[in-house]
Amino acid sequence: MELKKILEDVKNNELDIDSALEILKDLPYEDLGYAHIDHHRSIRNGYPEVIYCKGKSDEHILGIIDRMNKKNTNILGTRCRKETFEKVKRLYPSSEYEEISKILKILIEESNNKLKGILKQILSDIEKGKTIKEREVVTIYISRGADYIIPSSNNQYIKASELKGMSKKELTLALNEIYARYGLMFNTTSIQQYFNSKDWYVPSINPGHFDDSQFNDYERHNVDTIVNYMKEKGYR
Repeated sequence: MELKKILEDVKNNELDIDSALEILKDLPYEDLGYAHIDHHRSIRNGYPEVIYCKGKSDEHILGIIDRMNKKNTNILGTRCRKETFEKVKRLYPSSEYEEISKILKILIEESNNKLKGILKQILSDIEKGKTIKEREVVTIYISRGADYIIPSSNNQYIKASELKGMSKKELTLALNEIYARYGLMFNTTSIQQYFNSKDWYVPSINPGHFDDSQFNDYERHNVDTIVNYMKEKGYR
């Protein structure tokens, strides 16, 4: 339920205050212990939370889907195993799966044409003979949709195994987008230009003035994980 609709229902006495508070109690995140779900991302930028399935147990993925489904929102999962999808399908018959891109989707709302368009464009690129590897498909989807290299880097722990197959450029952007979420500006022109192209990015902190104490536990862990992985690969 959208925030505006909740407020309108309260105003029109169609929803009591206690019920409204129950709906809004997870604003802006719901903490499941193993993941933070951003239920209000679709309100901010038009796209729902994206589940990065690789490295997560089926139990955790199903738990995240269960909570998102209760919020009546579209559900998208990237790098999802076919075996995981089959478990999801048994519980949510309307779920769909893109074999090539390994994208899981449960589209609930009628206003899903834009999301469908993104997926169709990916598959169209592949059908036209473009050489696109799995990780590139995921990156293309994220850049056209949720607009993040790793959408969950601010609310879920990343494992080094999840970074395998990513290029030096992708890892560099994934690392810096954790900082960019806070508005950090960058000295490297190419990186600054990349984030300038993102609708969610609001540059507000000059290079050298960022205080990483504002990072949450997920972000601190993920920065260390990406940096250590890049060192192992000889990228830093």
